[in-house]
Amino acid sequence: MKVGIITDSISEHISGVGRYSKNILKSFASSEHEIVSIDWRNKEDLLKILEADFSNNVVVANVFPFFKNLLWHFFLLLKLKRSYRVFDVILDCSQFLHIFGKPYRPYIYVVHDLSFFKFPECHRRGKYLLFRFFFKKTIDKADHIVCVSNYTRNTLLHYFPNYIEKTSVIYEAAEDRFKPIYNTKKLNNIADKYNLEDKFFLFVGTIEPRKNLENVFRAYHKFKNEISFPLYIVGKIGWRTDNLLKLHKELNLDGKIRMLGYIPDADLPALYNLATAFVYISIDEGFGLPLLEAMQCGTPSIVSNAGSLPEIAGDAALIVDPNSVDHIGKALQRLSVDKQLKDTLIKKGLLRSSNFRWQKTVSELSMLFFELTQKYR
Repeated sequence: MKVGIITDSISEHISGVGRYSKNILKSFASSEHEIVSIDWRNKEDLLKILEADFSNNVVVANVFPFFKNLLWHFFLLLKLKRSYRVFDVILDCSQFLHIFGKPYRPYIYVVHDLSFFKFPECHRRGKYLLFRFFFKKTIDKADHIVCVSNYTRNTLLHYFPNYIEKTSVIYEAAEDRFKPIYNTKKLNNIADKYNLEDKFFLFVGTIEPRKNLENVFRAYHKFKNEISFPLYIVGKIGWRTDNLLKLHKELNLDGKIRMLGYIPDADLPALYNLATAFVYISIDEGFGLPLLEAMQCGTPSIVSNAGSLPEIAGDAALIVDPNSVDHIGKALQRLSVDKQLKDTLIKKGLLRSSNFRWQKTVSELSMLFFELTQKYR
């Protein structure tokens, strides 16, 4: 079966949707399907940022002089229908907006999160308005909608109940390289590279309002005498971060909380392994891949009771109210001193994370491809 996968979200400084798309492409590369990337870049450019080969790619030229990414997506399905009639099925991992046209073959749209509906204040106004006006028009075109968690599917059906018959949940996964590391030299090299203390808390993700770092900062300030480890923030600066950076300065957290910025993808597994605990107290997540990466590395985690995080964590993380500075602070303090709790969460996290594997994702998507192509015959 020839499967077209929209891959333009894959980039060198990868996160979120781009990481999902990259792992989908890599995981399908060894399947029985012929995988064709759909992108404005050629195959050679894509191979520079991938660790796996794929069958071929279709280059849909981006000829727009402005708003290039936006307009390319707006017209993509129309171009595919007119000029690229080579696929048995099209998988769209980008969660972007496609206004014009509809593919002549089964079209599957992956929904990663819907926070622009639930928490519009957490997004740039332009993106919020675009999705408010054009998201339904886009998913109307889909023959099937894959949601990455039950929470995301339930949220989708809350806003669009008529889609119940064409939605399903297929979980994503963490890469196999996220695992316990016993090579002391490798760990020490990463610790030296980033000048890390022996014990620390870790956050990984794009720095933006949904991640609720302001309340984490307030908890660190309020419980500064009880929390003995620093917090390292790993991730690129996103949007609407002025208040967060101002709060960091006002609370004088330089010695307690350190921004490491974006770090190379290859260093992340060791960083998780070195961390005393992972902190991910978002107000909303569609899946929460960093949590799964942390658990798979054997890192105890503190997560919020919001979004998909309780669904992914199960009983394998310490779960707190993201709106309560006291809850967050007490959880940080507890994991600073309670070795028995840490050991329990490590074991439970490793067991829980074993339920999520890319091979399973590929298998479930393959079954969906078959079902949809049968309907088109």
